[in-house]
Amino acid sequence: MRAAGPLVAATIMKGIPTIANGARAAKTKPERPMRRGAAFVAVRDDGAILLRKRTESGLLGGMSEVPTTGWTARKDGVRAAVQNSSTVAAG
Repeated sequence: MRAAGPLVAATIMKGIPTIANGARAAKTKPERPMRRGAAFVAVRDDGAILLRKRTESGLLGGMSEVPTTGWTARKDGVRAAVQNSSTVAAG
């Protein structure tokens, strides 16, 4: 491995982002609102867990999951998500 030149070594040690040490200017991202949701876990007496299959599209497409509400950024969070959910709890 080749030793770094004095300029590169000095800027790395000082933590100054430069093109010489491969750093890029940091972009500040706007703060995202907190999103909330609820997951429902239903377990039968024999230990089986109720699952549903996700839609085929997307990163987790086709995988199994417990039923959930949608995500919301509302201040009342989970309460609103449960009230607006299409999932109905059965006794």
